[in-house]
Amino acid sequence: MAEKSNKALGWVVIVAVILLGFIYLSKSSSPEVQPVEEVAEEEEVVVEIPDGPIILGAMTPLSGEAVVYGEPIQRATNLAVEEINAAGGVNGHELQLIWEDSKCAPQEGTTAAQKLVEVDQVGIVIGTTCSGSTLAAIEITEPAGVLLFSAAASSPDITDAGDFVFRTYPSDGIGGEILATYTYKELAKTKLAIISELTDYPQGLRAVFADTFTGLGGELVADETYATGDTDFRTQILKVKAAEADVVYVSVQTPISGTLILKQLKENGIEAQVVVNDVMISEEIISENEDLYTNIYGAIPELDETREVTARYLANYEARYGNAAEFPAYMASAYDQVFILAEAMSEVGVSAEALRDYLYTVENWPGALGDITIDGNGDPIIGYNIKLLDNAVITDLGAYTP
Repeated sequence: MAEKSNKALGWVVIVAVILLGFIYLSKSSSPEVQPVEEVAEEEEVVVEIPDGPIILGAMTPLSGEAVVYGEPIQRATNLAVEEINAAGGVNGHELQLIWEDSKCAPQEGTTAAQKLVEVDQVGIVIGTTCSGSTLAAIEITEPAGVLLFSAAASSPDITDAGDFVFRTYPSDGIGGEILATYTYKELAKTKLAIISELTDYPQGLRAVFADTFTGLGGELVADETYATGDTDFRTQILKVKAAEADVVYVSVQTPISGTLILKQLKENGIEAQVVVNDVMISEEIISENEDLYTNIYGAIPELDETREVTARYLANYEARYGNAAEFPAYMASAYDQVFILAEAMSEVGVSAEALRDYLYTVENWPGALGDITIDGNGDPIIGYNIKLLDNAVITDLGAYTP
């Protein structure tokens, strides 16, 4: 009996071992079952904008001499706002502008900026147009973390003025260099006289033009200035004549004083070549003073009027206001500025910080002024064209790159 019991026990052990081995092999040969991971659906990011219209501050000269281009810039800005609102606004929110008169003066720029930032409490300011009032406004907007976006202020000093400062119109550092190089190399002039107004914009251009021209080998033989509001330039012009300059660069804040200078240059028998800054390149001003604007050269940002978006903007402006764009480049810049801002707000909202970060990424944006890229200083990268002003006609001589 004991022997049978032992044999039975042995068979039980053998069978148990076989079964355990089979179970082990079954587990080791079966693929490990992984838990099913839930794939989250990608959620659409909705940019939150507070209820109601989006209020923007806006500054430009609405009185004084600079109103000659301040009002056209205002109209181009308003046109862009109207078109955006007619298309549904920014994510369903209408744009509204609060306009202030910066009068092309630093004190007025400060006052206008204080009103917009401290009273109206806007987070975005469009403007202003003149460099002096823009630099003054930045002293208010930058510490407050308010975005300032200018369509026409071109002083080189604006480049490093702040982290919340942007513009769609290029620095005079570019335009002044291009025109000075063209004057020396292509017009073959070597003896330079300058007549310039004592405000930030013309003085920024004067410095760049003089430095570039003399750096190329030219000679600055007369460097005359005048105060805003002056109308008699005979003293400056007689010094230019005595210096026997072969080219006179006229750098002014508005075409009003510029036209007076041209008149008095002619009256005093100055036969030197005349070149002018971009504010004097206006079809309206030239047509009204045909006898003064003869064989004069200037440079402005490239503006291809055959470009689809440019032609549409020019046609819409004329249809809306009953006349052609008075200063096409400045006004195209203002028009583009609003659309760039609208696109930015639709993507990141109305926070000044978010808009600042977005604007630094703008590259080859297809505007009416041209394809705009904003660099690390908030300045646009865009080319310049040389213009010939002669017999009431502005002829585009094409792009010029030194």
